[in-house]
Amino acid sequence: MRALLALLALGGWGCTSDHPPRAVGGADGVDRPGSEGEGEAGPATAGGEGEGEAGPVSAGGEGEGEAPDPDPPGDRVIVGYYPGWAVYGRHYYVHNRASAEDPGVAANTIPAAYYTHINYAFVNISPGGDCMAHDPGAELSSAQDQGGVRGWKRFGPSEGTFADLRALKAANPHVRVLMSVGGWTFSQNFSDVARTEQARNRFARSCVNFMYEHGFDGIDLDWEHPGEGGNDGAACSEGVDCTEEDKIAAQRLSGDGVTYYGLDPNACITCRPEDKDNYVLLLAAVRAELDARHREGQEDKLLTAAVGGTHDFASGLDALGMADHLDWLALMTYDFDGAWDPTTGFHSALHAPDGDWSVAAGVAAYREAGVPAGKLVMGLPYYGRGWANVGTSDPGGAGAAPHGVLDERTGEVRGGGVITGGWEAGSWGWRLLAERYLDPSADPPFSVTRAGSSYTRYWDEESGVPYLHSSAEDIWIGYDDPVSLAGKAAHAVSEGLRGAMVWDVSTDDCDDTLARALNAALNRPPPGPTPPPGCLDGPPGPDPDPDPDPDDECADPGTGQCWAAGA
Repeated sequence: MRALLALLALGGWGCTSDHPPRAVGGADGVDRPGSEGEGEAGPATAGGEGEGEAGPVSAGGEGEGEAPDPDPPGDRVIVGYYPGWAVYGRHYYVHNRASAEDPGVAANTIPAAYYTHINYAFVNISPGGDCMAHDPGAELSSAQDQGGVRGWKRFGPSEGTFADLRALKAANPHVRVLMSVGGWTFSQNFSDVARTEQARNRFARSCVNFMYEHGFDGIDLDWEHPGEGGNDGAACSEGVDCTEEDKIAAQRLSGDGVTYYGLDPNACITCRPEDKDNYVLLLAAVRAELDARHREGQEDKLLTAAVGGTHDFASGLDALGMADHLDWLALMTYDFDGAWDPTTGFHSALHAPDGDWSVAAGVAAYREAGVPAGKLVMGLPYYGRGWANVGTSDPGGAGAAPHGVLDERTGEVRGGGVITGGWEAGSWGWRLLAERYLDPSADPPFSVTRAGSSYTRYWDEESGVPYLHSSAEDIWIGYDDPVSLAGKAAHAVSEGLRGAMVWDVSTDDCDDTLARALNAALNRPPPGPTPPPGCLDGPPGPDPDPDPDPDDECADPGTGQCWAAGA
């Protein structure tokens, strides 16, 4: 299994200022739906599609079942995940800039016109099975308290990220904002909260309360992964059945020294064979709680899930049973290959030979499981994955995991005098690729590399994605660009899918190139004014409260500074 090999080979990756607050006494894993690409390693996929799989059901009616009837463009969704840790090193904010900052990169905010939904990543699960803020200092207001930690970070008039998400919605009424629970790092307690009726009901009540308290429009569950774990997958079936008290004894704390972050490896069982069936029961409990709390005249609250995008993941879930309770399932059709593999490859190929992992095969797997096309959302990455010590430009050549030292101001990782990633060795966000490697003035834009670059851009016709190679730097990078995203969007339309999901919005470039390309490919005109090109220039605006109450001050878990001193 590639995922197991990856976990054994990579272990933990170091925390940077761009990540969630560091866990005390343990390696920091970044939460992402599938694997974020800009933050932490660990493949999202575990297991592959078998050989000789049936192809996807096409709009022309090939394969079994009815031909899908594509939704009109106005009904298609474009879901953008926003990682909460982007407010640190990336200086990528929700709606307003941080009131005090010293960015090493130009700041930016979410271009809400290009998205129908924003999923905030991530909400953690406490040892007792309740939804909780994973970074309360940055997420909450100064009047809110979680375990003795109050909010300290401000974004213009907004106190905390959650308040800034509400400001985003107020300025963009077409956007709905969901809270995403779990992710690669924060999924350790899912197996327990799904295990009994009492635990399921407690979790459902807690998360719906959290949703209403902080103004979210729904809940997205990102359990990575039922039956096999996420960042603790190699040991998820080890340990003992832990009580809440056992988990508190085995807990790792966030950088603030107070907030629960996760569990020590091997301490508690965090995955079980019955997770597959229990997940459906958990979704039913959350849906029932949402329905019970709904009031006439209110907009319906959404319930969605992010799921692994391969045949093995689909067969490890009761996908059809899940779909009964969900508005849609977002397929994490990326991270099929990465530096954990010994050979280069495309981590999100549209098509692949010999039944190998691909976006099209992932969609087909869930269709074959009986999930209606209108309840499937295709996952798209705004980042690439690469290898070092590569001897050939051809895909499938031998390569090694890149290494290097992170520049915490610029996000560049350098090793041996060359860039080996952005925020994480082996991962290149689209913004880094667009600004350092590709020529935006080419026709079409970004179709060739910049003058003087040692890299050459190639296009793989079979996989439907581009890649870069430099023999001088011995680096090979597979990624997505506007052309490949358009091809994937066309496939989503032809299959009648509900829309597209991206991980993650903060890795687009300053001109929102990928978001604009995706909207165009899905034939979705933005509903309102679009942001001007370019990142935000100049210093942030004045702080709305230049003389804060001393009791409101607390340390940034990442920098040790208070917001008033510079976030």
